[in-house]
Amino acid sequence: MDPSKFSSCITPITSEVLDAKPSCLEFVPLKHNPNSQFFVVGTYTLLEDAEKPSTNEGEIDEQGSAPRPAKPQEKTGGLKLFKLEDGQQVLVQELSHEGAIFDLHFLPDSPIFAVVTNTGDISVFKFFQTEQNVYKFELISTHHLVDAQITYFSWYPSRETDPPLLAANLETGGVLIVRFKDRSFREVEFVTDDQREFLDLHAHTESAWCCAWVPSNSSEPPSSRTRLFTGGDDCTLRLFSMSTAPTLPNSSLFSNNHEDEDIPDISTATLRPHSSGVTYILPLPITSPDGACILLTGGYDDFIRVYATHDTRKRGRVLTELNLGGGVWRLRLLQNYYYDSSRPNPSSPDNAPVKFRVLASCAYAGARILEIERDESQGWSIRVLGRVTVHQSMCYASDVQPIAMDEKAWDAPRVCVSTSFYDKLLCIWKWDPALAVVEEESRPEG
Repeated sequence: MDPSKFSSCITPITSEVLDAKPSCLEFVPLKHNPNSQFFVVGTYTLLEDAEKPSTNEGEIDEQGSAPRPAKPQEKTGGLKLFKLEDGQQVLVQELSHEGAIFDLHFLPDSPIFAVVTNTGDISVFKFFQTEQNVYKFELISTHHLVDAQITYFSWYPSRETDPPLLAANLETGGVLIVRFKDRSFREVEFVTDDQREFLDLHAHTESAWCCAWVPSNSSEPPSSRTRLFTGGDDCTLRLFSMSTAPTLPNSSLFSNNHEDEDIPDISTATLRPHSSGVTYILPLPITSPDGACILLTGGYDDFIRVYATHDTRKRGRVLTELNLGGGVWRLRLLQNYYYDSSRPNPSSPDNAPVKFRVLASCAYAGARILEIERDESQGWSIRVLGRVTVHQSMCYASDVQPIAMDEKAWDAPRVCVSTSFYDKLLCIWKWDPALAVVEEESRPEG
């Protein structure tokens, strides 16, 4: 790899050209990942011959009949399990999949992960160790959720005793809320037709690309609500604010306060943090002193923004922004860090200075290491602390090797995996915060 394609604080380790286009990847959670070695890559392949229509579009065939429509583009995908070992990535297992894999996520702190596809399916897998001490994954179940492409999904961060719940985005602009009956993952439950109609009414008018949950916090006032954010090509961020997430059996987005009708216990808002499509939403695990939810948002306009929103009561506001030179497709937290305890204690954690570090996948601009800071005066800034520009096509997927989080980890070097789609490149590299310098920086708004 060309060292000039990496910041001086980043050391390239190894790279490989895969046999299929990488669309998503994620490390196995630390609790179930010996020495943080294993990660899973999802792939997407368009079968070229299936793109060609039976006649040229708009032409009449030899018999004078109207043209037959083009056949749907056929797509396939697969999963690859890699192990980091002695500075190399070793392919441990691979599995073909009938549909192209658009997204992949592990259930938080679990060996269970799921993938969603262009055919509207969700497949659930388990990562485990065999009796022969071999690590692998196996399919648990597959469910057809919808006759549309599922572009992204987000697990609700529920307790281990709760049935798993997720929200999923659709290429048509809609959002699904799906609950597994239990942790066997054999049965799925949908919201009712009335509730789906309500969600459809507030769907994006163009393709939806991202969603994120912000659970209610029992330490917050009784008015605290669970929030679901979604983003799409229509330049909007949709907010669904509900009194509770439907995680328990027979629970609902709706409260039955009247005998003959369902009353929606849910409010909505349409926000516009970007001038083009909203491609990613990362809630930060803090609130502002006035109770606003703090989000990192990315868009096709190449900007990453720190964005504050108060449910449906007030308009959202941009706290700071930075142009990263490419569409901000994915954001992954490296770590977060509150200033050390030797500093005077703030009156509230919501007033505390705080820093976060984030790995950003920036489409045609490669990968970035970012530092997001709220200072003692409540001003926000975004800094670029490293960049990888070796990728020659769209950088859609990247992740950071998990480590135990403590104050020492803040200064520890981090190993990252980044990929690019069309050239099928997978790169492994190490970022050293001790060598990092600020390459770009935003200014607080207002």
